[in-house]
Amino acid sequence: MAIYNSDAPSRQPLSRREKLLRAAGAAALLGVTAYLLANWGSLPVRLPSHYGLGGEIDSWSGRSSLGLLLGIDWGIWLLLLVTRHFPRGWSFTGLPVTDRTRPALYALLGEMLTVLQLVIALVFAFLTVWPLTYRPLPGWWWPAFLGSLFGSQGWYLCRAVRLGRTPPKSR
Repeated sequence: MAIYNSDAPSRQPLSRREKLLRAAGAAALLGVTAYLLANWGSLPVRLPSHYGLGGEIDSWSGRSSLGLLLGIDWGIWLLLLVTRHFPRGWSFTGLPVTDRTRPALYALLGEMLTVLQLVIALVFAFLTVWPLTYRPLPGWWWPAFLGSLFGSQGWYLCRAVRLGRTPPKSR
């Protein structure tokens, strides 16, 4: 059964902030892609391909693993790009959606998807380039990664819940 919300707008326009966030994510992806394409022949044949929870290198593979990471990054980025443009497929399960809160909730969720798109682009761009340093992941990696991913999503969720609890303005 397909999810289709007929009360949703057919399109949710991008805000100026979302355009800037999307451009930053695209720039990160295009930059890493251009770097890998320009330097592919001179990249080392053997690179770190996996890191343990402590950040230590625990697996090695060929440079094709960088292409795989970049492909995954582009795939997720494009999937979120498409998802952002079809708000009738979005769901607000558990949130009170009224005529008053609907426009703000859709704007909020659209921005949340754009922020997630940027975070994913930056995370994978970092993970694609970092193995070229041959160093363990820095100590700040896990807190920065988890904080940016779950912190941003938690912030938007809290805003959505607060929005649903805000009483209507009296006339």
